[in-house]
Amino acid sequence: MSKYPRSRMWLAVTIIIGFLLTMFFSNVSMPIVLRVVIASIASQVIIKKIVSGTSLPIGVSFPSAYFFGFLIALSYFLMAGDHLQFTALAVIIGMGIFNGFASWCNWEATRISQSMRSVFMFGDDVIAMGLCFMILREDQFMSLWVWIGSSISLTAIFMLARRSYLSAKKNLAVKGKKEITNLPVTFFVYVLAVSLIWGIVKFAERYLALEGVSVGTFLLGWYGGALLPAIIIFKFHPSRINVEYSWLEAGKYGLVFALTAATAIGLQFWTYMVTPLVIVQPIFMVSDMVFSALIGLIFFKEARSYSRTEWFYFGLGLVGSLFIILSFYK
Repeated sequence: MSKYPRSRMWLAVTIIIGFLLTMFFSNVSMPIVLRVVIASIASQVIIKKIVSGTSLPIGVSFPSAYFFGFLIALSYFLMAGDHLQFTALAVIIGMGIFNGFASWCNWEATRISQSMRSVFMFGDDVIAMGLCFMILREDQFMSLWVWIGSSISLTAIFMLARRSYLSAKKNLAVKGKKEITNLPVTFFVYVLAVSLIWGIVKFAERYLALEGVSVGTFLLGWYGGALLPAIIIFKFHPSRINVEYSWLEAGKYGLVFALTAATAIGLQFWTYMVTPLVIVQPIFMVSDMVFSALIGLIFFKEARSYSRTEWFYFGLGLVGSLFIILSFYK
C-alpha cells in the first residue's frame, strides 16, 4: 500500500460511485453515462495498465493506434448497416486528417513536458463551447443553475491546472531543472495547434450530429482521414529509424488503444446527437480530470499525496457538474 491511508482510497471509490449513481437516477442520457464510464474511468485503467509502459517509438505506436482504429471503425460501419453519407464523409475525412495532425502534436508536446501539457488540457473544450455559444446559439439551453454549475466546474478545473503548474515548477526547481522557464517554442506551437484543431473539431462534431450524421459514418471518416498523417509519421518520423521494436507489441498497443479510443469517440459523438455541447462538456472536463486522479489512487496505488486544497477542487468540480445534471435533467 502506498502512503495513502485506506480511508482515502475508499473515499475515492465512494465519490466515483456516488457521481455515477446520481447521473443514472437523474435521467441523464445513456450515452453521457457510458461515455463517462468508458472514457473517464475504464480507459484510464486499460491504457495505463497495458499501453503506458510501452517502449515503442512514436513513429510506430502512433500509426499502429490509427490503423487498428480504422479497422474497428470500418467493422462497426459494416455491422451497423449505415448508409454512406458521401458529403458528410468527405468533411469528416478532412476533420480526421486534422485530428491526426493534432494528435501527433499532442504526443510531441507530452514528450517535451507531460506535466506542463496537462496544464493546457482544457483549451480545446473552452474553444468548442465558445463556438457553440456564438454559432449554434446553445446559450438558449443555459438556465441560471446550469450557468452556476458550469462556472463552478470551470473554476475548479482552472484552479487544479494552476496547482499542477505550480507543483511541477516546484518539483523541477528541487531537481535543479529549468524545464518550466526554458520550454522550447515548439512546445507552445504544439499546444496551440492541439487546442485550436480539437476545439474546432469538437464544434464540428456537434454540428454534424445535429445534421443527422450517423455514428458509423463519423467513425469511418474520422479514422479514414487520420490514416494519412499516420502513414506519413510511420514513413518519415525519425524515432522509427534504426530502432528495434516488436510487431507483436505494436499490434497489442494499437488494438488496445484503438478499441478504447474508438469507443470513447463514438460515445462522445452519440452524446452530441442528443445533448448540447455546452451542457455536457463541463461534465466531461471534470470527470476526465478528477476521475483520472482518483483511478490512479484506487487501481495503481499512486503515491502522490493530494493536498486538502486539491481534494476541495476535486469536490468543487463534481458539485458543479451535479448542478448542471440536476438542473438540466430535472
